[in-house]
Amino acid sequence: MKATGIFLILHLFVSYGYGQNSILFTIGENQVMVDEFAYTFAKNNNGDATKDEIDEYLTLYINFKLKVIEARANGLDTLESYLTELNTYIIQLTEPYLTEKGVTEGLIREGYERLKEEVHVSHILLTLPENYTSEDTIEVFSRAEEIYKLTTNSDFEELVLKYSEEPAVIQTKGDLGYFTAFQMVYPFETTAYNTAIGEISSPIRSRFGYHLIKVHDKRVSNGKVQVSHIMLRFQKNMTKEDSLALEDQIIGIQNLALDNYNWEELVKNYSQDVNSKEKDGVLNPFGVGEMIPEIAEVAFSLDTIGQISDPVKSIYGWHILRMENREEIGSFESMQTDLERKVSRDSRSNKSQEALIIRLKSENQFYEDSLGNLFRNQTQLLSGKYTDSLKNISSILFHLNDSAYLVDDFYRYILNKKIPKKAVNILYEDFVTTSIINNERTLLPDKYPDFRHLMREYHEGILLFDIMNEQIWGPSSTDSVQLKSYFANNFMNYTTEERVSISIFESSLEFDTVQPFIEKIFLDSTSLRKDKEQVILEQYPDLSILQSGSFKKGETEEANFKTQGIYPFNGSILVVWEHHEERSLSFEETRGRVIADYQIYLETVWVDELKSRYPVEVNKKALKKVYRKFEN
Repeated sequence: MKATGIFLILHLFVSYGYGQNSILFTIGENQVMVDEFAYTFAKNNNGDATKDEIDEYLTLYINFKLKVIEARANGLDTLESYLTELNTYIIQLTEPYLTEKGVTEGLIREGYERLKEEVHVSHILLTLPENYTSEDTIEVFSRAEEIYKLTTNSDFEELVLKYSEEPAVIQTKGDLGYFTAFQMVYPFETTAYNTAIGEISSPIRSRFGYHLIKVHDKRVSNGKVQVSHIMLRFQKNMTKEDSLALEDQIIGIQNLALDNYNWEELVKNYSQDVNSKEKDGVLNPFGVGEMIPEIAEVAFSLDTIGQISDPVKSIYGWHILRMENREEIGSFESMQTDLERKVSRDSRSNKSQEALIIRLKSENQFYEDSLGNLFRNQTQLLSGKYTDSLKNISSILFHLNDSAYLVDDFYRYILNKKIPKKAVNILYEDFVTTSIINNERTLLPDKYPDFRHLMREYHEGILLFDIMNEQIWGPSSTDSVQLKSYFANNFMNYTTEERVSISIFESSLEFDTVQPFIEKIFLDSTSLRKDKEQVILEQYPDLSILQSGSFKKGETEEANFKTQGIYPFNGSILVVWEHHEERSLSFEETRGRVIADYQIYLETVWVDELKSRYPVEVNKKALKKVYRKFEN
């Protein structure tokens, strides 16, 4: 059998060949193919490209590959941290390839259509025992069938109270109220939506057991509603008189609200809901099934923004509601991303996997031996003794293509998963499904070129980060002696530029008229340039600023003025507030820039050293193919 351990799966992904086409270049004994380079270049460059652009990218790509090869040589691709990070990406990358797109799209659309409707049901639940067997399933199903026959001539609520094993059946009488899509397990939801009003379904199975479902009503979805409320809480050991007094108090508050007394003040003064009181009583928007029924029923009955409800009694106390907002069901496009997420996390996604397994069995010539059929029908609970009896048995359970899966493989699957007690046939089916999916994962690089390239990118990207951190980023940040030595040898590169801080005022006034006041402001050393400009403009409203800022020498004509002062300039007034000569920077002043330059230096030396150990040879003939592919 093909091993299914995670590390072997990762090895199969990252070591798989990248295409049987021309070799573009070699680095030592490592080959890089034309299709790999062309894919990466096309992904990072839009449209056509010149030979110079391709050559420039090729140089960068060769340097990138040199670093990845060195990372492998240093064993970074065998570290547990690397394998764990890569496995996280593998799970994300494989998900789109391990689903039946058509089935999933149908489930998403079905969920959206169901969200437009709400269903009111009651049910009878017959539960299955923990670690149930096939015999248990048959026995419970048979009882459900017998009860279903009784529904023809019996009151459903009476049958609920007599037979249902739902924990809160005495309180609920089996009534689940209204719900919509994604609020019940999928088999239950589907049966409810497919059963007519007033009808009772035949027994259906969910992970909770078997259900008989009666549909009382169906209505157009209410969407979501948002209300604020004032709440008076019930207290422990309240007397009848206390209850009546609380009811009178909530009626009094309602009358104040109806008389247009400020609602926020009423919330602040009276509400005992500490969670909403500081938010003016506003609750989060909710849909059907997301709020206690008493509140939801009244909230959805409010028609207009600002409408005040009658007092509402819940298990927590008395409430008055005010309508704040109502949200209708959005368009399919606006909800599609959220629907995709819900489907992927919901039990309905099993339908997609079931269709996938059927297809993969056919594509990979799945064949089950007689022993596999035996396990498929073995209903006894797995025990430690039973598990041990499977060890080292080389008998074949099933085949996938040319690979045989053995009893001993099943044994190791059970041990690795640390599976609790289950019926053998259920565990065997899980093993078959897992084996088929893991086999498909190993085939993905060959079946889907885009997947192959993405896997290579993730694999090599992680290695690049790790080797750069080891060789460049780490040393440049921590080796202060070498960093300061590099700065000392290159200090002439770290200087400030000669700059001036100026303001240019446009004025219809004579220079001599405004110069004295500006000079007075000029001499104020405690204010910033912007503040000084504002004072000048307030004194002379006819002035306006043409230009203001700090400029390096030669950047503008006026930036060539070196002496601080006030000058007539091209019919305007030029103020040179400050002049800064060029000067050398200290190490601390320019530490960040020094680190960046030192990293470039280290990388250049390192890449040259790698090229001396891993000779690079470019296939000029293959490179011409790349030119032709991307030339204008």
